[in-house]
Amino acid sequence: MKEMEAKTNSSIQAAINEREKELRIELEAFEREVAQKREQVTAENKVLSDAVADLTIKNKETSRMLEDTKLQLVKEEAINEEKLEIVTNDLENALQRAIEAEKKVQRLQSELECIKRDGSSLTEEALRDTSLIHAKDSQIHKLLEENKKLNSKLIHLKIESNKRIDELTQELERHVEIVAQLRAQLEAQFDYEENKKDLRILRSIEFGEETTEGTDFVSNGVTATATATAEVQLGGRSKALDELLVGKNRKLQNENVELRLRNQKLEGDNHSVLEEQAMNGNELSDVFGLVDTNFNNNTLADLFSNKGGQKSIEANGDLDLEGDPHRATNLLNLFMCSASSSHDTPKLENYYSASTSSLHELPRTPAELRTYNELQLLTSKM
Repeated sequence: MKEMEAKTNSSIQAAINEREKELRIELEAFEREVAQKREQVTAENKVLSDAVADLTIKNKETSRMLEDTKLQLVKEEAINEEKLEIVTNDLENALQRAIEAEKKVQRLQSELECIKRDGSSLTEEALRDTSLIHAKDSQIHKLLEENKKLNSKLIHLKIESNKRIDELTQELERHVEIVAQLRAQLEAQFDYEENKKDLRILRSIEFGEETTEGTDFVSNGVTATATATAEVQLGGRSKALDELLVGKNRKLQNENVELRLRNQKLEGDNHSVLEEQAMNGNELSDVFGLVDTNFNNNTLADLFSNKGGQKSIEANGDLDLEGDPHRATNLLNLFMCSASSSHDTPKLENYYSASTSSLHELPRTPAELRTYNELQLLTSKM
C-alpha cells in the first residue's frame, strides 16, 4: 500500500509537472505570438502614420495649388472679360458708324435723284456730289473690312477663351477629385486614436499587472500605435487578435482553476494518507515498545506468557496470535518495516522516505531476529 501510495504520489507529481511544462510551453508560444502580432501591428501603425502624414502634406499642397489655380482662373477670366468688353465696344462702334454711313449714302442718293430731276444746270454740282459719293463708298468699304477683321478677331478670341476655360475647368475637377480622395482616406482613418485607446484599455483589462507595471509594451507606445484592435484600418484582423487573446486568457484561467481543484483534491488525499500513516506509526511504536520492554532472551511464547506480557496484553488488547492470523500477519509486516528497538525510533517522515530501500536490511537485535523468525513460522503454519 505504501509503494502504491508512493507510486501514486510520484505519478501525480509527474502529471502535474508535465501539465505545468505543457502550460509553460503554451504560454511561451502565446507570448511569442503576441509579441509577433505586437511587432506587426507596430510596423503597420508606423506605416499608416507615415502615410497619414504624407497624405496630410499632399492635401495641404493640393489645397494651396487649388487656391492658386482658382486665383489664376479668376484673374484670367477678368482679363478675358475686359478684352471681350473692349472688342465688343469697338465692334458696336464700328457697326454704329457703318449704319450712320449707310444712312448718309441713302440720303445722298436721294439728294442725287432730286438733283437729276432738277435739270442739267446742276451737272457740275452733281459731278462733285458723285465724287463725294465715291469717296464715301470707299470709306464704307474700309469700315466694312475693318468690321470683318474685328469680327474674326472676336470669334478667335472667344474660341481661345473657351478652350482655356475648359482646360482650367478640367484641371479644377481633377484637383477636386484628388482632394475628395484624400478626404476619404482621412475619414477612413479617422478612428485611429479611438481604436488606439480601445486597444490600450483591452490590453490593460486582459493582462492587468503587465500593463500597469509600465512595461516596454506600454511605455514604447506600442499600444499607442497598436490594439485597436484596436483597430487601425486592419479590419477583421485586429478583431480576430482581440478575440484570440480573450479566448486564450479564458482557456488558461479555466485550466488554472482545474489545476487548483486537482491540487486541493490531491492535498486532501495526501492529508488522509498521512493520517493513516500516522495511525500505523503509532501502532508500530506501541508494538515495538511492547517488544522492547519484554524482549531479553525470551521467545515469542515466553513474551506472551510472562507477567509483563500479560500486562501489555491487558493494556493493548488480546494478542492471541495463533487464534488471530490476521493480527499475526500485520505484526509481521510491521516488524518487517521497522528498525531495531534498541536504536532511536526514526521519525515518520524518514520512515516513509526510506520506501526505496530494502525493508529486510534494517538493523535488528538478536531478540528481534528471533521474534521475526517465530512470526514467519507462525504465519507460514497459518
